[in-house]
Amino acid sequence: MLFPLGISAQSLDNWVIGSGGESSVNSGIQLSWTLGEPNTATINKNGHMYTEGFQQSYLEVLELNPFQPALNTLKIRVFPNPSSDHVQVNFRDKLPRDFDLRLLDSKGKLLQFQQYHSASEVSINLEGLPAAVYLISIQINEQVPSLPHSFQIIKH
Repeated sequence: MLFPLGISAQSLDNWVIGSGGESSVNSGIQLSWTLGEPNTATINKNGHMYTEGFQQSYLEVLELNPFQPALNTLKIRVFPNPSSDHVQVNFRDKLPRDFDLRLLDSKGKLLQFQQYHSASEVSINLEGLPAAVYLISIQINEQVPSLPHSFQIIKH
């Protein structure tokens, strides 16, 4: 006895659920955009970018500025983590730098902002803050702009 079997595969089309968008081609250049895609995020880790959402570009940024040193050459330590009252931030090379330091909560609300001049080590006071996960963002103020360095800390 032979039974006819049907095999089907899943077919996916390029559809986006958003509040607006358009796609057009002109002179061999394709432009596609959407507005209001829910639940998208971007994570940068170990030199790789992971993004969510349907509008993914094929653009790969290899170098932001030829005069800017590689980001991984600047070694910043944030400790102890987790902590209950204070967190130390220091540059491992001990060179004094001008930088801005921001402490943000998990929703991105700015809790503390401080500008430092010629500092190589600072202490952040966490007393009075509830137990939670926080983000420390450090922007080095040099002649050549650089990306901020971010660190996740846990207060218990």
